[in-house]
Amino acid sequence: GDKKYGIKTFITVFGEKKGRKITALLALVGYFIFPLFFLNLFLVLPALACGIATYYIIMKKSVKINESAVFGVFFVFFIFVAFSGVFVR
Repeated sequence: GDKKYGIKTFITVFGEKKGRKITALLALVGYFIFPLFFLNLFLVLPALACGIATYYIIMKKSVKINESAVFGVFFVFFIFVAFSGVFVR
């Protein structure tokens, strides 16, 4: 799809293996930056767990990245964020 229509993604630009690794690392870093940005220690472990789970899902040797699983992990993290009171200050 993306390559056929000329859409630039990490995977189409850097290739399957390197593109997945870049995408997975950015997802992991994205999860981990959140608790640091809001100085919320309660979210460090959930961020690490969700980041590692997302990394694993992206790096899994399937033909296509399971976007439903990635969004499911994100939703679980959002639940932790909601209960942490990060936005209630």
